[in-house]
Amino acid sequence: MSTSGVNILSIDGGALMGVIPARILSYLDGSAGTVTVPPDPGSNGSAISIKPATMSGGGAIPQLPGSYALNQWFEVIGGTSTGSLLAATLSVPTAAGQTNSANDALSLYTGNAGTIFPLVSTSTPLAETSMLTSFSTAFGNASLAGIIAGLYGNPGWAYALTRSPASGSSKVPGMEDFTPGPVNPGCSTVMHLSDAPNTLLITSFNVNFPSTPAATPDYGITVGAVINKQAVTIGGNTYPSTPPGPQLLTNTTQVVNPSSALENLSVLQACLMSSAFPMLLPPVPADLQFTQGSSDGGTINYFVDGGIYAGSPALAVYFYCLDNNIPINSFISVGCGYTSISTEPAYTSVERAGALPFVGRPGWLNCNGDMLLMTMLKDGPGMGTDAFLSQALGSKFFRLNPPISGGNPPWSSAQEALVSWIEQTDTYMANLCVSGATPYWPTMLGLLEQASPNS
Repeated sequence: MSTSGVNILSIDGGALMGVIPARILSYLDGSAGTVTVPPDPGSNGSAISIKPATMSGGGAIPQLPGSYALNQWFEVIGGTSTGSLLAATLSVPTAAGQTNSANDALSLYTGNAGTIFPLVSTSTPLAETSMLTSFSTAFGNASLAGIIAGLYGNPGWAYALTRSPASGSSKVPGMEDFTPGPVNPGCSTVMHLSDAPNTLLITSFNVNFPSTPAATPDYGITVGAVINKQAVTIGGNTYPSTPPGPQLLTNTTQVVNPSSALENLSVLQACLMSSAFPMLLPPVPADLQFTQGSSDGGTINYFVDGGIYAGSPALAVYFYCLDNNIPINSFISVGCGYTSISTEPAYTSVERAGALPFVGRPGWLNCNGDMLLMTMLKDGPGMGTDAFLSQALGSKFFRLNPPISGGNPPWSSAQEALVSWIEQTDTYMANLCVSGATPYWPTMLGLLEQASPNS
């Protein structure tokens, strides 16, 4: 450890807008290159290649020196949802022994976006209103699970859910069936969070709240030691049911597997537990033993996206460092972009503020454009976190979060959306290298180098 402390990296959640932090970090580790975005399935389009940005004078954007991976530059990497996938991808070697660069992670998104979040028709993503009014989760998680298992292994007993159209007269119209099935075999070698050389912090949230609230609520974030779906006794030791609420998964977290034995938490489990954004992907039992209907019972712990409490995990990561006496040299928080509002509330009086749009005027849940409520819930808490950390850490804190326009929902796998997000990120990166920019990219690199891997 450098005498000046360690470097910390925090990566926000944001579904397929994870291409934004992946692209930013590729400039940091020097892996930025031409990225190819395939055409939409069923379209007559062609693949689009995007060259990396350059500085205004034409030179390459500066990078960290040497050929060190990001898991060597950052002692602690935290992530939420898509940020957890990036954190794990950049920290844990694959089953084949490869440590991924940020550009490798970006290719993981561009090559699999349409499989994880299929379009409803050519070039058209699922609409926000359809997601909010659906009777079920919008997508299954079998495709995502299969992609992760292909890189980081499958414990062998893992199940995931495939979504299929509803059938049968007893089904509610519009309802979807989810069929549990084994995750694609993947690699025989299973990689765990414990295989990372640095500290990993991945947020999740246990939604199994008791019917009767506790007399004295626990307002802390549980750092998971043993994660299970219900209380269990193993080898004479009793492990209570994982408490409801915020969870922080890390290298030392263990899980109770289907045969009631303790195992280190696998990358597959951690990523699914952190990325189950309500209404998008289904909640996840820690042992990945999905069942159907009422057979789950009321005592099973299901985990959802850590964005429930930490869309930006930066604050949770910061307090983890404080609790564990980890001195901070630099703290880099990378976002998935903050969005503009193309359709304002447009109310003419206070009593009409936030009105639903069914009478020809937009509101918080606008059905004909950007959803103001969704945007505020996405960006607002992160702004508060940024303000706190900039005060607490001063010049050690850097927030990298480009402005993004276009109105595409974060789960859009359309080529146009992915290309737009990457190109806007490239413009942002070029601007960070202009003298007087805030933050100023070269200043951030200089601070990071004070705690370089060889110091």
